[in-house]
Amino acid sequence: MPLRMETLFRWWIAKELILRFVFLGLVLSLETAGIKGAGIVMAIILLQTMNLPLTLVPVLATIWPLIDIAHTTCNVTGDLVGTAIISSHLNDIDRDVFSGVKG
Repeated sequence: MPLRMETLFRWWIAKELILRFVFLGLVLSLETAGIKGAGIVMAIILLQTMNLPLTLVPVLATIWPLIDIAHTTCNVTGDLVGTAIISSHLNDIDRDVFSGVKG
């Protein structure tokens, strides 16, 4: 019998559950920015708050360093893109230096 994701851990995954999970994840993530390993603690708190089993925590702790690298890369890239867009809109960017034409 195949494992159905919508009934994993005897929980029916409904829109309300997903919205509550996303909202709590966003609220908790505000306090964990820049703290190494805080994502694992946040996941434990989130799973306990939603009354979900903590059996996923060891798996998450194992792969968290790889996930954290991707999070940091996306964060830095987003900051750089946002800075370039705002600088371009304010006409405060030297396009030759930005494109590498002159050093």
